[in-house]
Amino acid sequence: MFVFSTVRANFESRYASSLVVRFEPITPIAEPRGLPENVSAEVKAESDEWGIDGHSHSWLTLAELDAVPWQKNLVRLCGFVDPREFQEYEKAGEPGTWTYSLDRRGYSEVTNDEMRELIATRELDEPENEWSRTTIGGTLYLTEVAWSHTWAEVATELLASMEKLRVAGAAEGFEPDQLRYVFWFDN
Repeated sequence: MFVFSTVRANFESRYASSLVVRFEPITPIAEPRGLPENVSAEVKAESDEWGIDGHSHSWLTLAELDAVPWQKNLVRLCGFVDPREFQEYEKAGEPGTWTYSLDRRGYSEVTNDEMRELIATRELDEPENEWSRTTIGGTLYLTEVAWSHTWAEVATELLASMEKLRVAGAAEGFEPDQLRYVFWFDN
């Protein structure tokens, strides 16, 4: 018997809509396996609701997830920042906000060194409001920056749910290799 657990990874909610992710080459924990043969009716119905928008169905046991070196594997993040965000990046090692795509209109892309020079020699304009980009002399300058996090840092909700699953499963007499996550991806 298996216990089913649903989790929405912290990575998705914090990063997915606002970045470009560049992974170092990694070996997957397991190739997609499809839905388990003994999948619950509840999970099967949810999978069916996704239709063609759900793909790469698979599952992993808690034992397989426990074997992942969460503190050693890194995800490399990158995005484009304005002058004020670049200053935050320089101080903290990562920006508070950034954008991942550029439409090539309304801004000037510069290197990190050029951004440092602009900040050192020109006065930053005051943003119109808290959501406005910071400009210099009315021009929006953007530069690309990159930083890394461990998998553990971006999957905090998953790791917390793993512990809850472990405790709930143990209370019912299940071992980690008898507890699984069933998942799929959205188009």
